[in-house]
Amino acid sequence: MKVLFLLLSMVGCVFSNAQTHNIGIQIGISNYLGDLTPSQKAFLYESNLAVGVSYQYQITPRFSAKTTLTYCNLSGSDHHFDNDQKQRNLNFRSELYEIALLGTFNFIKFKPLQEKMFWTPYIYAGIAGFYFNPKTQFNGDWVELQPLGTEGQGIPIDKFTNHKKYSRYQVAIPFGFGAKFSMSKRIDIALEVGTRKTFTDYIDDVSLKYVSHSLLETHNGSLAAELSNRTYTLEGEQVDLSNQKRGSLKGDDWYFISSFTINYTIGKILESEKPEKTKKRKYMLNKWL
Repeated sequence: MKVLFLLLSMVGCVFSNAQTHNIGIQIGISNYLGDLTPSQKAFLYESNLAVGVSYQYQITPRFSAKTTLTYCNLSGSDHHFDNDQKQRNLNFRSELYEIALLGTFNFIKFKPLQEKMFWTPYIYAGIAGFYFNPKTQFNGDWVELQPLGTEGQGIPIDKFTNHKKYSRYQVAIPFGFGAKFSMSKRIDIALEVGTRKTFTDYIDDVSLKYVSHSLLETHNGSLAAELSNRTYTLEGEQVDLSNQKRGSLKGDDWYFISSFTINYTIGKILESEKPEKTKKRKYMLNKWL
């Protein structure tokens, strides 16, 4: 009991000494790595806008806790390839909403405008929840794929198999690195590159094998059968790919967010500098800019 009381007291002291709260606005790009972008070429082609807001609680000059809300788009298409993957003819796009809880570590103690402490590289990691909803372009419209069960989800393929539909709510492990710079007493900017390890292979609605056209049409409807297999002969007939591999990349899907963030400090500043330090740092900033 005494040990527990001591630990709680120490945690309380750390948080009671915290003086810095930041709110931020971020803008950047998002990318996805999966069955429809298995190469660097396609990965770079499929860059989309990402925006978000954040709140950061600076516990010490090195450690902080942070929460972010991010909106972005992910996309991929077989049209970027010149081999068999192009003939597969699949494509998708998905809006993605993410909320993340992160811990960050500054390699240099970060104190606004203090000599040698006005910038720092940092790393971060945490946990995130996200929502996605893959769609594909078909006859000029964007069609939601998850409700269709394009890989036979919901169909009792045999007495041992009943592939359930995947959830559009998932968990991810975000981690990454960045650098932030103090521009004034209350404003700093950050450049960041982040990776999300997910636990689903269905961000693009592509994972396992093709299911026969007739089986899909019978159980999940003609649209599911049409969108599951979009490989056709020159005569316009659907090629029978039953039980053949549909996904082209092993493992779960990943997504990435690279961003530029402007942070504003509310409340007190961590260990504000002396007046003479302020003048020197402002001179160096003006010279740098």
